[in-house]
Amino acid sequence: MLILASASPRRQELLRNAGIAHLVRPANVLEEFLPGESPEACVERLARSKARASLTRDLFINPNTWSSAPDTVVAVDNELLGQAS
Repeated sequence: MLILASASPRRQELLRNAGIAHLVRPANVLEEFLPGESPEACVERLARSKARASLTRDLFINPNTWSSAPDTVVAVDNELLGQAS
């Protein structure tokens, strides 16, 4: 079972078009940038947090559950500008 930890309609569409069955379970994770954090470290930290949050409940039901928790940020010259929509 694949859990999509995002409410993004575009990400849902991509999975549907690829024929990948999935459940949508947006993760309730505070999306904030840490001082001095690189864009790469920020997006990795947020994606990991979302994946953990989305799997917590479902792993007890089905241990073969996977999570897709993509995250995107916008940066210029290694400075974080914000979340991409």
